Amino acid sequence: MDEIKKATPEDKASRCLDHALEDLKAAKLTFKNGLYNASCNRVYYAVYHTMRAVLALDNKEFKQHSETIGYYRHEFLKTEYLDRACSDTIKATSQLRTSCDYDDFYNATKEEVEKAIALAESFYEYNKQYIDDRICGNIGRYDKYEK
Repeated sequence: MDEIKKATPEDKASRCLDHALEDLKAAKLTFKNGLYNASCNRVYYAVYHTMRAVLALDNKEFKQHSETIGYYRHEFLKTEYLDRACSDTIKATSQLRTSCDYDDFYNATKEEVEKAIALAESFYEYNKQYIDDRICGNIGRYDKYEK
C-alpha cells in the first residue's frame, strides 16, 4: 500500500504501459491460438491501459471506462494535443470488444482481429512515445504532439 502512495505520476504511467504491453502480448497469443474473441478483449484492454498511462501523467484516474475514454478524448484529442485518429482506434477496439464479449452469436474474424491488433500496437507506440517525451521534458503538457 505504501508503494502506491509513494508512486509518482511517471511511475503510474510506466505501470499502466506495462499492463498495456502485457495485454498486447496476450492478444497476440490468443490470436495465434485461434481464440479471436478472447484476443479482441485483450486488444481493447491494451488500448484502455495505454490511455490510463497518458492520464496518469496528469494524476487522473477514473473508476469507469467511459470516464477514462471521455477524459482522454476531451483533454487530448478534441484539443488536438494528440492525433485525433486515436479516437478511431478507441472506437473500433471498443465496439469489437463489446461484440465479442456480449453478443453470443458474434464471432470475430481473423482479419478483424489482425486489424485490431495492428491498431492497438500503433496506438500503444504513439502514446508511449508521447509519454516518454513528456517525462524527458521534450514536450510540455499543453504542447501539441506531432510525431
